[in-house]
Amino acid sequence: MKKYLLQQLTNLAGAAYISDLHSNLYRANICAALDNLNPEDYSLKEWSDAVSYILKSKEQAFETPASAYQYLRRELHTHQG
Repeated sequence: MKKYLLQQLTNLAGAAYISDLHSNLYRANICAALDNLNPEDYSLKEWSDAVSYILKSKEQAFETPASAYQYLRRELHTHQG
């Protein structure tokens, strides 16, 4: 059974808890974790929720899972360290 996106990112980033994904300490790890995921393997809703949760932002409108994935990568890279 496929894991939910936030659970998968938590595992791949080496975090103990989903709530750790909020921490700036995990931003580089989350970026690395994203390299191991195919955006199309998860729903647009899951990606939108992940973006909102990880970046602690309001839900945004994305057209595709790939657009949400790219936005998350860009924001994480922009605000690292």
